[in-house]
Amino acid sequence: MEYLVVKLFWYLAAAFAIGLVVGWISCGRVED
Repeated sequence: MEYLVVKLFWYLAAAFAIGLVVGWISCGRVED
């Protein structure tokens, strides 16, 4: 059970990190 919770946590963390990077790149391109 703990393994599934940890796996879910890492999926959410990865999705958040990817979204943050994509959003930062998009904003940077718009500013340029």
